[in-house]
Amino acid sequence: MRVAIYSRVSTAGQKEEGFSLQDQERRLRMFCQQKGYEVIDHYSDDKSGKSFQRPEFQRFLKEIKPKKIQGLVCVRYDRFSRDAQKTFTMIYELKQLGVELLFTEQQLDMSIPENGMVHAMYAMLPQIENQRRGLNTKKGQRQAMREGRWPYPAPYGYKNEAYTKRIVPTDNASFVKRAFDLVGNKGVGPLQAYKSLKLEGMKCSKQGFLNILRKEFYIGHIRIEADFGEPEELIIAQHEPIISPDLFNRVQLRFRPKQRSRKSGLRNASQFPLRGRLKCGECGKNLTGSSSKGRSKHYDYYHCQGDCKERFAAGTANSQLEVILEQLNFHKAIVEVYRDVLWDVIQTKEAERGEGLNQSADRLNGLKNRLEHLDEQFLSGSLANEDYSRMIAKVKQNISEAEQQSRQFEADKAVRKEQIFFGVSLLDDLSGKYKRADTDLKQRMIGSIFSEKLCFDGKKYRTVPLNPAIELMVSNIKPFKKAQKKQASKKRDLSRMAPPLGLEPRTL
Repeated sequence: MRVAIYSRVSTAGQKEEGFSLQDQERRLRMFCQQKGYEVIDHYSDDKSGKSFQRPEFQRFLKEIKPKKIQGLVCVRYDRFSRDAQKTFTMIYELKQLGVELLFTEQQLDMSIPENGMVHAMYAMLPQIENQRRGLNTKKGQRQAMREGRWPYPAPYGYKNEAYTKRIVPTDNASFVKRAFDLVGNKGVGPLQAYKSLKLEGMKCSKQGFLNILRKEFYIGHIRIEADFGEPEELIIAQHEPIISPDLFNRVQLRFRPKQRSRKSGLRNASQFPLRGRLKCGECGKNLTGSSSKGRSKHYDYYHCQGDCKERFAAGTANSQLEVILEQLNFHKAIVEVYRDVLWDVIQTKEAERGEGLNQSADRLNGLKNRLEHLDEQFLSGSLANEDYSRMIAKVKQNISEAEQQSRQFEADKAVRKEQIFFGVSLLDDLSGKYKRADTDLKQRMIGSIFSEKLCFDGKKYRTVPLNPAIELMVSNIKPFKKAQKKQASKKRDLSRMAPPLGLEPRTL
């Protein structure tokens, strides 16, 4: 087989300073040698796995036909992509081009039907891992702000010191002081002050200037927005303030607050669990829900917010969705297989996390030893002052990055077996659990079951693809196999049959 090998890291820094790309290439070539594959070319990217718009991967796609490539070999699914939907789509496109996707560590025999579930989980886990890391990073940044540290690029008038990680004022701080003085002390209008300071050399957009005048950062405070169920907080920061609180408050009086009173048109939010989950069949916009009062009672409707006349009874749409969910009765054996396989995959990820943590600790210890060695060389006179300063700065920067990586590994909490078992247990009596759930949970369940917004014509739902994992699990249930045979019909409505499947050729 004529194959191309593909390796990937997320950033240019990892490419220049790490050894992951070299290690991936070594393992890929060894795998191809053992299998007897002919390696046509090696493609390597230092871009995010959230998209396939990567230079080397795009070059690979263009060279498939000219080079007669028959296979693409990657180490793992997460090196190929970190977006499940894009993974399934690209695998289908590669198959259309006659290219088989192979992995050195997670290769599956797709002639075995049950491996379809494992394939779906392998594709989804990198995306889940990415989302979890993003969530942990966001929580870590919020904690840093609670401690008075600013974890983002410094705002105008300040800069981030690379080595001390402190936020310090710059020469542009004088423009910030002048802006507050003009508006707060001299009564100059904000836009007039902006034009004046722009002529003096201040480089800032109009909206950026207005944001400066509203930012508590300049009086030494950090505002933490409400999130994760936590209230908004105003924290005393560690950086040096450049504006007094009195002057800041005087400037705020110049801004007339915009007060918008929005009265919800919803009589009872529980009557509209599909609000935000339905789209208009004519224009594709999201539908909203509202109630209108008749002579004797209220009537609930979903309707389009645009110029379309899309409008239907909320009760009918809600009940028809419950009919669809009643058809999603998973066989107990399939649920057990799904649960056990998911736990095995999670355990593998935990082992990789532990290995990464050990490697990070080893790297950190090596850098600290390097730092001590440089100190000894400098004190002994065998290292010039300029060389010492340059090398010590580089090592400290590497130490800081290694510590950040170590904290990231520590932040990735292990998933407990009880959590997996509880989550999978929701598949049992899915319809009943949906009916008993509150509005917020119903919306989240709908978002997990269906991969796109739903479309209802007033009587029945139009065809919508299921979540890939749900798709694979219901494909082994007899009623859904019958539904697959009916898929060729032009009218495929979910109200008369189980959700149409038959996506294996398009997604696997």
